[in-house]
Amino acid sequence: MAAGVSLVLFATTAAGLIVPWFYFGIHKAPGRPLTSTRSLLNIFLLLHSLYFVYQLIVLPPLNIYTRLKIPLNTPADAIRSILIQQSDTGDLPKPLETLLKHLGSFDVKTYYVRFGHSVVSNCDYCLSFNEFAMFALPSALLSYIWAAAAIGLVTIVNSGRERYRTLAVAAVAGAFCVEAYYIVTVSIEIPKDDKPVFMWHDTLLLLRRLLFLILPVVVHMLPPSASAAALVNPTATAMRAAEQTALRLQLLRLARGAVMRAPDLRARAVAWWTAEAREGEWVREDEGVRELARKLNSGFDEGGSDGEGAGPLRATARQSVAALKTGFAPSEYWRVSPP
Repeated sequence: MAAGVSLVLFATTAAGLIVPWFYFGIHKAPGRPLTSTRSLLNIFLLLHSLYFVYQLIVLPPLNIYTRLKIPLNTPADAIRSILIQQSDTGDLPKPLETLLKHLGSFDVKTYYVRFGHSVVSNCDYCLSFNEFAMFALPSALLSYIWAAAAIGLVTIVNSGRERYRTLAVAAVAGAFCVEAYYIVTVSIEIPKDDKPVFMWHDTLLLLRRLLFLILPVVVHMLPPSASAAALVNPTATAMRAAEQTALRLQLLRLARGAVMRAPDLRARAVAWWTAEAREGEWVREDEGVRELARKLNSGFDEGGSDGEGAGPLRATARQSVAALKTGFAPSEYWRVSPP
């Protein structure tokens, strides 16, 4: 594919990703801040997707045989002649010189199918299978580590996708094992005629990039896990709160009885309540406080003996006391010790 055509295709694909993301991520969710976890993950996934779309469209795997449309059994000197004819300067860059030097070996041609153009053209010292494999391992392993890190970021805490992390990372690890297995064990034969050879490295690299493009997006689109608060039974929570309240009321009832049976505690309680009553009497007798309370609709006028005409605050207090009487029944231990 020509460079101009690939760039146009990438720009079209990028627009097809950015426009829906902007519409559904911002226009349809105006109340969600861009700094929220969900919005940040959406931005990361957009950039991640654009990067791998660029890799797939603009930077496909280099392959001198498919680009020149020549069979794998083409001699290295013939390839050199074709490249020199297409060169503007008549010279070849060093990576191509290294590649042509390696392609003089039958075994290296099979390594080219297994490990790809970049490995064979950039490794000057590589001669054996193990050397080419060790040279190719870091870049492939780094790409899988990046994919696992992307999965970890998509399934970060508070993303709602935490439960999918193990399965998604296992899929990445499984893909690495499958790719390594085929690269190491596949049998490659160079035909004597001009039949094409299946380029394992190029195909597996495209599948790897496609997996890294799709997997984080799929994980992000899976239904989120229910929050811990939503999993709690509200009836059970209310029952526990009621039981704790009943225990506190029972403790308070017994504590009141214990206070009244101890002379020292009883005297201190009487003194405290006497002081409270005195301060309350001062407040209630202050005419300025009464007038201000009436203006705030919180008056505490006494009213009649039947409660009619009492201020709103006093009426509310009486209702509260009446409601609390059932929970604060006098303790059976409320007995004053004989003198």
